[in-house]
Order: sequence, then C-alpha cells, then structure tokens
Amino acid sequence: MKSFFDKTLLAAFVSVVLYLLALPAAFWWEVNVWPLVFFVPAIWARLVRSESFAESRLRYTKIWLCSLLFWLVTMFWVCFPHPLTSLGWLALSAYLACYLPVFIAVSRRLTRRYHLPAYLVCPVVWVGAEWLRNHVFGGLSLAALEHSLYKVPLLIQTADLGGQYFVGAIIVFLACCLERVFIPVPARKFDRVLPLVAGLIVPLFVLDYGLRRTTDIPETPPIRIAVTQGNYPVMLDPPDGWWEKTFQQYCGLSEAAAKQAEEDGRPLHLIVWPETVFPYPVLEFGDGFVPDTWEGQDMTPEESLQASRKIPLAMASRWNAPLLLGASTWLLTPDREDRLNSALLVDPLTQTVGPRYDKVHLVMFGEYVPFAEYLPDDFPLKTLCQTAGRGTGPVAIPIPGTKKPETNETACLSANICFEGLVPHLIRRQIVELRRQGKEPDLLVNLSNVGWFLFSSQIDLHFAAQVFRAVENRKPYITATNGGISAYIDSRGIIAHRGQRKEADFFIGEVHLLRRESLYTAYGDWFACGCLILAAVLGMWAFRPRESESVNP
Repeated sequence: MKSFFDKTLLAAFVSVVLYLLALPAAFWWEVNVWPLVFFVPAIWARLVRSESFAESRLRYTKIWLCSLLFWLVTMFWVCFPHPLTSLGWLALSAYLACYLPVFIAVSRRLTRRYHLPAYLVCPVVWVGAEWLRNHVFGGLSLAALEHSLYKVPLLIQTADLGGQYFVGAIIVFLACCLERVFIPVPARKFDRVLPLVAGLIVPLFVLDYGLRRTTDIPETPPIRIAVTQGNYPVMLDPPDGWWEKTFQQYCGLSEAAAKQAEEDGRPLHLIVWPETVFPYPVLEFGDGFVPDTWEGQDMTPEESLQASRKIPLAMASRWNAPLLLGASTWLLTPDREDRLNSALLVDPLTQTVGPRYDKVHLVMFGEYVPFAEYLPDDFPLKTLCQTAGRGTGPVAIPIPGTKKPETNETACLSANICFEGLVPHLIRRQIVELRRQGKEPDLLVNLSNVGWFLFSSQIDLHFAAQVFRAVENRKPYITATNGGISAYIDSRGIIAHRGQRKEADFFIGEVHLLRRESLYTAYGDWFACGCLILAAVLGMWAFRPRESESVNP
C-alpha cells in the first residue's frame, strides 16, 4: 500500500487540483485562478524528466486515476438530464482520462530517445493530443488549459495564428521552461540559460502581439442587437404549461428590450432568442413534397405553412425588430419527416420567415444514437433520445437594415447552435465555406439551451470556449443562452456584455462590424496538425525497439 502512495501519485494529484482551480469554474462555483495554469504542465514536465520515474503500468495507472478524478469533477453535469446519462459520464470521463498518461508516456520516450528537452517535446505532444480530443467521437473542446485565460484577452490574441491550440502550446512551453530553470540537469553547464532566455522572449512576444491586436481598432457605426437570457431549466418530462412559461419569459424580455430601444431613440437591428425556446414548430415542405399527399388535414399545405409562421411574424411586428429565433423545424417530404434544430430569421418589414440555419453537428445520445437502426425499438437510450435531422451546411443570414462598413451590402451573420460553438474547426469551416460563396459573415451568433445542467460549471466552461471562437476568426461573437451565460464578445476576445448566472435578463449590445484577417481562418488547424504529424512520426521511431533492446532467440 505504501508503494502506491508515492511521489508520482502526489504530483499527478496536485496537478489535477491546480488544473481544477485554474479552470473557469468547478461544480457550481466560479474559480478561475488562472495563473495556476502555468504550474500544471510544469508538474507534468517533472514527471516527463524524472529519472526516478520507473516505467511501469502501475505508475501510469496512478496518473490515469488522477486524470479520471479531474474529468469526473469537470464533467459531473453530464449526469443531470437523466439517470442513464450517468453511464455516459463514467464512460466519457474514463476515455478522456487516457490522454494525460499517454501524453506523459510519449513525451518521456521522445525526450529520452532523441535527447530533446521537455520544453520542446511536451508542447508538440500536448497539442497533438488535444487535436485528437477535439475530433475523436465528435470532439470535446471543453476544459482546455488555454480556456483558463478567457478573461485575459491580452494573453489569448495568438489564437488567430494557430487557433486555441497555439495558446495552449505557449502555456505548456512556458511551464516546461519554468520547470527546467528551477530543476536543471546537474551535469550540464548553463542548463538554465536556454529555457530562461526562451521563457523571457516568448512572453514578450505574446504581450507585444496582444497589445497590437487589442489596440488601434477603428470605430465603425454599430448595429444594435438585443440578446436575451432566460433561467428556466429544461427537463425530459416537464409539467403542463412549462414551455409556455418559458415562452412568456422571453416575450417579456423582448418587450423590455424593445421599450428600452424606443426610449433610447435608437431602433434594434435584431433580437436574439436562445436555442429551442420558441415552443411552436415551424413547418417546412421539402423540394420534393407533393401537396396531394397531404391527406387527412384540416388545412391545405399552404395554409398550414402560413399558420406556423403567424406567431413569429406577429412577435416581430409587435416589437418592430427582426428576430433570430431558436426553434424546431418540421421538414416534411413525401417519404419522411425530419425534426431540425434551427436558427430562424423573422423580418417584420418584409413579413418573411427565413433564411434558416439547421444544426449540423449533432450531440451523441442527445440528438442521435449511434447505430440506432440496428438497435431494438425499446432500447432505453433510443426511446429516450429524439433523433434530430441534420442540416445541410452554413447559411448566411442577413441582418435587416444594416450595412457593411466597407460596402453598401447588407451585413450578415453565421449562426451555430449549442455545442457547435465548442468545435473550433467547425466554426472556421463554416466561415470559409460562406466566404467561397461570396457571403462571408460579419458576425457569429450562437444559440444555446443548457438548462439541462442546472447552472453548474458547464455554463462557464461552455462560455469560456466560445471566447476563443471570436479571437480565432477575428469576428464579433454573440451567444444567447437559456440557463447559461448570454454575452457579446468583440473580435479581440473582450467580453463587452455578460449575463449574470441564474438571472433572466437582456442586454443591448452595440456591435462593431470590422473585417480583420486571421491566419487561423485562412489555414485552419495547420499548427495542431503539424504537431500531431511530428509527434506521430517521431513516436513511431521512438517506440521501435533498438537492437540492443531486442532479445535473441
């Protein structure tokens, strides 16, 4: 038992505790002691470099157990929607816990086989592992090291060079330099010099780049957007009238926003509602729909279509402002019916509903069940999860009554829904696709409904990740959230407006549209993929047994 509780376990446990304290929140409380994030990889670097660290399954099992503890605490909110999701919480945490011991094992092997310093190896391996984590099984970009810095815009501006991965690599690099300076190799002269010099140059570069990117921003005529934030929880089997109460709360918030705009004498260009809080489905017929198949209905297809649009049009007309609604769309075709999770524009001036963006990145076991067609109909998760349809791609949604600063064209936005805002490559790909169509968005808007998670740390982790989407792509970013945090983040990652936890409220953001170049938007995950390829190539050779290590038959 004594051999189990050794320095390896202590170091891994301390790193986990510091990591939790550095994150935006833990359990139900904001924490975010962000300077601690630079000590976390320093402890990992000590494990990578330690000569007393004996390679064994037990050692790595201890690291995995500490990593498991971290993810069980970080992801505990997965249990809230339904008792069965507790199984997902355990499985997801066990899977995510594997990354830390793998990172340390690969880093140790590369430093020893190639005689490379940990401050060069660890950032490369860490970024490669993070890229995998953000892609495997749909990806999960939550609780990254760099997210601890979401309130420090000066330190995250390099995200427009290589995405959030670039910021994470700098954190790991500086932490490893710190460890090397304080614990040098005794037999080597001047072992402190290189990490000390590098540890000074890199922060100076980060600060200089951050200052240049956060200052000298030309003012442009703002557009005024009202963003709502409700506080109703979401449940699988709500009591009667629950959705109507939620709907009325958002109507009240929109009414108050419209009244404030009228008192200010400056009209609203848009009112934004979160995901799926508009309770009445909007009907849509697919291109191949044949009206003759509409049998047994009291209204004709056209009458049904207009009836589903009557309420949103009346709302927009009442408040004299376009609406961007989080709603469900029922797409009907002759042979199937799809339920789509949509962001829908409602224009009172033209009395039109649309264009519409439909969510493309669905949540496993929340919006679809893998291999559902092969499972029995009474399979618990299959009956629990309502399978949602998948959208076809990004949509440029015009903002009525606005003009782009450099042209007379109508400004437009690109919507994303819920966890899509956590996927950096998805948001970047949508921008690039719209740019190719000649419809590059001027604004990114996220609609989320995280009322499932009872105001836990999920809402802070969710929000922190989205700050990086603004910086990565150099575009203003708005998130309208039910049960979470609504906010306006400018293209520098500065949080201009932020809702209070558990409060139902609104704010009117004056959004400045300014097109700025971003290396990340242009070239995507070049940095992360380069790190992954480099680590993989070096790893394949490093893990091959040497001739001296082979055993003669």
